[in-house]
Formats: sequence, structure tokens, C-alpha cells
Amino acid sequence: MPKANKLNNQKGFAALLITFLILTVFLAIVVSIAVVTYNEQKIASNITKSAQAYYIAEAGIEDILLRLKKALKYENSYNLIVGEGTASISIEEVSSIQKRIISEGNIRERIRKIEVIWSVSSQNVPFFFGAQVGDGGMKMANNSQVDG
Repeated sequence: MPKANKLNNQKGFAALLITFLILTVFLAIVVSIAVVTYNEQKIASNITKSAQAYYIAEAGIEDILLRLKKALKYENSYNLIVGEGTASISIEEVSSIQKRIISEGNIRERIRKIEVIWSVSSQNVPFFFGAQVGDGGMKMANNSQVDG
């Protein structure tokens, strides 16, 4: 009878060994999926931050273009805080009618740069106008006319 008892103990050991191997394989699969998911999440976060840095740099360009167009005060190099990020804008004069504008957007060490050449042209002067006519209509003289 001692042989039968020894055989039952070996069957129990084999079942324990197979269970341990299956659990090990299952754990390896779960850890692999967790690592891949974590890395994908980091990549998605970096892509989002990179896009935000680009739009921050674009906001810096828009800010200086508005200042140049409206003849507002500006410095040749300044920082603009946009949300959690910062746009570093620098302006250098290329010629008497051209300026090079470089805007660097930075959010959590994700950096994007945009460079623009701004030039002044006297050929395309915008002329915006409008007219509002009341109940009496519009009276015009000297062969004048309204197109549009």
C-alpha cells in the first residue's frame, strides 16, 4: 500500500505543477498587455502635448501679427503664456519691409516651432465699407451707382 500512496502524491504534484505553469503564462500575458497599454497611453499623451505645443506657437504668431497690423507696442523678444504652456516669440528684421517671426510653443517640455516672414505691401490696401439704407431708400447724384 505504500506504493499507491506515493503514486497519489505524484499525481497531486503534477496537477500543482501544471496549475503553476498555467498561472505563470496567464500572468505573463496580463503583464504584457499592461505594458503595451501603458506605452500606448504615453504615446497618445505625447501626441496630444505636441499638438498643444503647435497651437501655442501658432497663438504666438497670431499675437505678434495682430500687434504689427494694429501698430501696437511689442518687443523683439517676449513670452506669451497660453494656458499651461508658453510661446516664446522673437522678431528679427530681414529688410525694411520684411520681418522674420519665430514662435516656439512649449508645454511640459514638448516644443514646436513656427517661422513666418511678414512683409508690408502697398499694392493690396484693404478698403472695407458698408452702407445702411433706411425706409426712405437711397438718393444718389452725379451718375453714381451701387454694385453689389
